[in-house]
Formats: sequence, C-alpha cells, structure tokens
Amino acid sequence: MFSGASVVTTDIPPFLMLIDRNEIVGLNLVGLRRNGFSPEEINKLRFVFSKIMRQNLPRKELVAALAEHTEESSAVRELHDFILKCDKKPLAPVGRKRNVR
Repeated sequence: MFSGASVVTTDIPPFLMLIDRNEIVGLNLVGLRRNGFSPEEINKLRFVFSKIMRQNLPRKELVAALAEHTEESSAVRELHDFILKCDKKPLAPVGRKRNVR
C-alpha cells in the first residue's frame, strides 16, 4: 500500500506500506486482516518485519534470513519468494519507526 504522493522507483515487497520516496514504514495490517489472514500469520509477519527487515540487510542476506522462517508461514514464504525473484531493481529500505495510521 502506498500513501498519497509517494514516489516509487524500487521493488516493494508484498504486505508492506510505503510513504514518501521509497520508504517502507510497516505492515499493511488493515489489508492483511481484510484479506482473511489469521492472527498467527500476521504475528509471524510482524516478527519477520521487526527482527529481520528492519536491519536493511543486503538482498542475499535478507533472502537467507527469511528462508529460515518460510516453513512456519505461507505469507513469509511469499515475501521471501518475491524478494528472491524480483532482483531487477533495488528493494525499498525500511525507514525509521513512525506513527502511521
């Protein structure tokens, strides 16, 4: 999900929100809930986002770190597969923590 007037020139992985210029700020929790994701699945995505993606690792390291959690969650597997396959553009970095609604 993108906020109004966002500029997107990078790859944006699924389930995430973007603001400003290529800045990922968090999970699209409203969209996840509306699309029937279970609380357990959302919590696994939260864990992966906060513990792995916030580190802004290089793509190869990020793919390896996410691979460790793909058996636990189909959503994490989808995130992993997207990052693995979409390598023509850089990934948008995760920005600093903000209060985004």
